[in-house]
Amino acid sequence: MRMNEGDIQRVVGTAMVVREVRSIDNVDYELYGAVRGEDSKYGGGIRVLDVDSDKVVMVVACATFAAALAKFNDATAILTEAE
Repeated sequence: MRMNEGDIQRVVGTAMVVREVRSIDNVDYELYGAVRGEDSKYGGGIRVLDVDSDKVVMVVACATFAAALAKFNDATAILTEAE
């Protein structure tokens, strides 16, 4: 299911809020941050969704939101350059 900024989703067992979504070649790259007050070892994450099949391709959990943001920016920048 496609997500929008502000939506809350459980990612790796943690309630996380969608911070940003970038769509590249019918694939959604979703950046998540942990919901405040949620007791978790993950501060952020990335979920990759194939829009055509509505299947999750990959989930990456990070200890901090900053780490998730850096990975998200790196991955989407590389993919954008390849277009």
